[in-house]
Amino acid sequence: MEEAAEVVEASDEPGDAGREHLVKEVADLVFHTAVLLGYRDIEWDAVEAELDRRSGLSGIAEKAARKPKS
Repeated sequence: MEEAAEVVEASDEPGDAGREHLVKEVADLVFHTAVLLGYRDIEWDAVEAELDRRSGLSGIAEKAARKPKS
């Protein structure tokens, strides 16, 4: 959660310095995500397949297509 919050905060910073900060924070988030996926024995291909499934969908349509939680 900390890394995701840092990405959101960095996204609000203007100019080249803000852009550079955002790139670094996104890299941190991707790195920690890759570590977590490895810990859970989830291949990156599974993430790519989910991204492919969502390709061309609006965020609203994607959310509406989700199965309700029990």
